[in-house]
Amino acid sequence: MYSPKPYGRFGNLGSDPAADALVEAITRQMTNLKEVSSLPGYKLVRRVRGYTVIAWDMGGLRRTLVIPPEEQREEDEDVEFLPGGSLPMLFSGRVMTTRTKGETAELRVTNQTRHRLIWYGEKRDKDNKPLPLPPLVLHRARFKVPISDALGEFRPLEDYGWFHTQYGVVMPSLYSGSMKAVVQAILGFGRQSGLPEAEAGEVLRLPSEVVAANREALEGAILPGYRGRPVDDGAVTYDYKWVSTHGVGYGQDQQPWLMRLSTSGLEAMPLPLIPETTTTAFRAWIEDVGDGEILWLLDRFGGMPTGEAFPSGEMKEEWKRAGVLVHLAEATPAYMGTAYSSMHGAAWNLRGTELVKTGWRGPLPNGLIEGYMVQASFSFAPLPNGGRARLDVSKLPAQDQAKTVEYVAEMRAALAGRAWAEPALYKICSTPPDELAARARDYAGRANPNPEAEAEWWHQHQMPPGGHAGSLREVYSGNITSPLPVKSQEQAKYPELLPTRALYSFNFTAEDSAARALAARSRSDIVITAWYQDDVLKVVKKFRDPRPRPAQTTSSAGDDCQIVGGNTTRVEYGEGRTMGEFYTTDFDPRESSAGTWKETEYSGVYLGPTDWSGGIAPIVMTGYIGRSHAVGTRTVWREMHDYELKSAVAFPMFARECALFAQTAHAVQRVSGESSEPLYVADPYSYFIWTFDWNFHWYWDSEIPASSMKGTPYPVGGDRWYAEVPFYKPDIAGCTSFADQGPWLTVPQDVLELPVVPDPATHWPRFSRQKVDMNVADAAGKLHSPLYTGELHKSPDPWFFDASPDPETGLVFHASATWNCAGDTEFLTVMEQGKAARSWGQCALAAPGDFPSFFGVVSE
Repeated sequence: MYSPKPYGRFGNLGSDPAADALVEAITRQMTNLKEVSSLPGYKLVRRVRGYTVIAWDMGGLRRTLVIPPEEQREEDEDVEFLPGGSLPMLFSGRVMTTRTKGETAELRVTNQTRHRLIWYGEKRDKDNKPLPLPPLVLHRARFKVPISDALGEFRPLEDYGWFHTQYGVVMPSLYSGSMKAVVQAILGFGRQSGLPEAEAGEVLRLPSEVVAANREALEGAILPGYRGRPVDDGAVTYDYKWVSTHGVGYGQDQQPWLMRLSTSGLEAMPLPLIPETTTTAFRAWIEDVGDGEILWLLDRFGGMPTGEAFPSGEMKEEWKRAGVLVHLAEATPAYMGTAYSSMHGAAWNLRGTELVKTGWRGPLPNGLIEGYMVQASFSFAPLPNGGRARLDVSKLPAQDQAKTVEYVAEMRAALAGRAWAEPALYKICSTPPDELAARARDYAGRANPNPEAEAEWWHQHQMPPGGHAGSLREVYSGNITSPLPVKSQEQAKYPELLPTRALYSFNFTAEDSAARALAARSRSDIVITAWYQDDVLKVVKKFRDPRPRPAQTTSSAGDDCQIVGGNTTRVEYGEGRTMGEFYTTDFDPRESSAGTWKETEYSGVYLGPTDWSGGIAPIVMTGYIGRSHAVGTRTVWREMHDYELKSAVAFPMFARECALFAQTAHAVQRVSGESSEPLYVADPYSYFIWTFDWNFHWYWDSEIPASSMKGTPYPVGGDRWYAEVPFYKPDIAGCTSFADQGPWLTVPQDVLELPVVPDPATHWPRFSRQKVDMNVADAAGKLHSPLYTGELHKSPDPWFFDASPDPETGLVFHASATWNCAGDTEFLTVMEQGKAARSWGQCALAAPGDFPSFFGVVSE
């Protein structure tokens, strides 16, 4: 009889030694049968006191799985139970209570979650009847999740007897790029350990055919540095801060990578996923049951993220040598300064190919401070088998297969009990089969093969680079210094959790008087915050240009005069300068202006031609007639004295990819008014007219030959007046070109027979009014966010333009924003100082003005 070789065991039968002995016996029996029969692989399934025990030895991997009765489906009594028969349940919805004194938290879930909880209608009660849908509002202990040490800054200083959960403070919108969706998804798992019995049974049961297909696809695979299950306590450990930021990158094969930018550098590893959710069989089943929430995650990440973190301590170096944890670039340029906000970490684009990060440093030797921005780009080579290592000797020559399998089994035995066993086995199984076979032949040919020394070789072995690349560099830097004290500056407010959860003004002031004098003469145009809207880079810049310029007169009509249409003319009195110190990719209120100016808006509306009028000589009986064209004019003017324009920007709490932008214009005196009156413009065509008189008919106009007078019937005694010869005087400047509509009479024409045309300007309003205001201000608030970019309101709180904290009261400015970061539903809420909460989009789980804490995938 053969003794069992080292094997991995998963699950137990409680504290019953006899039951454990039976498991050992089943494993020994499987080993005996395989060895006696000389089989390349063998699996044995037995029932022990209601438990299912599966022992198998295939491809050099030996494992024993113990499945308890509660994870077995009654309808599958005659079907073999295979690894991965159930998965952690994903909840989607919003948490209604973020702190509790009880054992559960209240949550409102999506309809898709309710169907998932009853296994899409297949879950049965003890009478084998389908279970009804659970209610929309649930109370679950699994959502009583503490705030992790990595995010301990969110813990309240005093709990006052409350248990404060991570929900409501660990908002997915704190993160950027695809990491937002990862965090929201893993928030939907909650705790996995220490649950009441009823909740422990809330798992996602897989059909036996999916389990079988998963086993074929996954059995024997070693995961790259993670275990493939949500963390036990359910606490999010991914970081969002300036000192360390997690993100998601994508490789050339669209495989996701977990990334981190910290002082250790730009690092990456395959994004931890539940392996059973990455198979084609699982996706086909999810499509079949119509679970759009899970399908959304499969489309985005290829599987369901687990929330597991990077290996730490000694295991970090072990997995580096295994080629799993990749160092892409040194991060020194990113940390050659200080954060504007500790909460504003690096920002990734949605495609996961680049990131940006901003900071500031100073004082410099000249006393100024400067802002800087770094940008990183990276690429990942394809990940065979999703990054999982799996021994495959099927393509080796027959003589090498057995020797390689035996070699791997011996290495597995030598590695048993070592802390670094899994990374070493990962290296072994991810080594190309021909190279591994060569190593096995070399080992077998040694005089005294030493398995311990060989295992140590694999421990120290460094896997070759995987073809991944990355670079991080400072793209530009420049002066951001203000010569003014912080209370007089144009304000940029950043979120900070300490000393209170609020927005604080960044102080751009130089430290000494010489530096402030230099700052007063210095220019600035530097990015102070940047992020991506999907894959488009968005920035907020600080601008200052103290250089004066001569007074200007500008007109929208240019050098052309304009009567019909509209134009704006601005006349400045005194030197001008550029006003407004902040602008963004989408909003630019900067204005080059003098302190006193007048702006005139003119509009002219063509009303039509007037009646004809003429000049008839009473003696010679000749003359000329013409007509005019009426234009309705309206003039609006605005005159400013001691004019000043200011801008401000605030970055809300909980929102990395969002900015509130405000602007205000103030004047000591504003004169405004408008007037309206008709204007008449002569038609360029006029006509010579004549009649006959017995006494004076020989006095013809010397310029008009008598042969041109052809009007018939011939006038007798002045009874007719004929218009015969047209005269055309064009407008060379083009101001009255609208009046040139061609000849307006068909000659000869008896003008006494022409109908009278009413003056079209008689109904045009005539008025003139003016108003003088003192100490006037106009303001506007705008929002830039992932779901909405445009005007937020017309009257931002005056505190936007003042310092926070207030120098006199110590009060601080508040603003927050959050949105649904995973799923098809668009819902954004902004809460701003002095204003009611405002929402965009629609969500079945939230009403307008709500500030929801979403988890899972929300698509309804």
